[in-house]
Amino acid sequence: MSPAFAPRCLSLDLEVGIKDGRIYRFAAVRGDNDERLIYAGGDLQAALRQLDELAQGVSFLLGHNIEAFDRRHLAAAQPDLRLLQLPIVDTLRINPLAYPRNPYHRHTQIGRLQAGSTLRLHCTDAGWMLLNTRGHIVGHMAKSFQPPPAMHCCGAKVEAIIVRYRTDSQPEYQQLARSERWETVLPRLVFEPDTALPVPQRSP
Repeated sequence: MSPAFAPRCLSLDLEVGIKDGRIYRFAAVRGDNDERLIYAGGDLQAALRQLDELAQGVSFLLGHNIEAFDRRHLAAAQPDLRLLQLPIVDTLRINPLAYPRNPYHRHTQIGRLQAGSTLRLHCTDAGWMLLNTRGHIVGHMAKSFQPPPAMHCCGAKVEAIIVRYRTDSQPEYQQLARSERWETVLPRLVFEPDTALPVPQRSP
């Protein structure tokens, strides 16, 4: 790491089983002193304690989709980790702000879906989004979308994946398209009465 750019952060990435949600591997590196930790199997609880020690003194955690994925699995594995209290910088959130015209990442994730794949409906300040099982954004609901009153989404799956082309749009709108070809996820959403917590509503 160049001395001119050595943020006091811990960069982290997990590999988690799709079916059982267990952490099988992780790697972490500090940005200020290049200290590293690699876990490739064995005593997970001991490795997480080492990770917590490695994070001592850092100002924030850094990762790609770390907010919706890595931190959630760390909390499930060992909820008393001190590093869970640290601020987070999530490059998944930063990427579309830094490169708003680059559709590569979302298209890659959509390419891994098929009809019947499980989705998650997620509310953010930017609106309602569709996430895959790893927490990656694969679609955006319409700006006017709101769940039915007093209900919440209890199931979401891929109904179909629609392929669209720039030439499908009216000529006056074609210049607004970000690519020549793209895929759109058509979800099947199931709602049930909300008997516990209120459905979060996006600010108008």
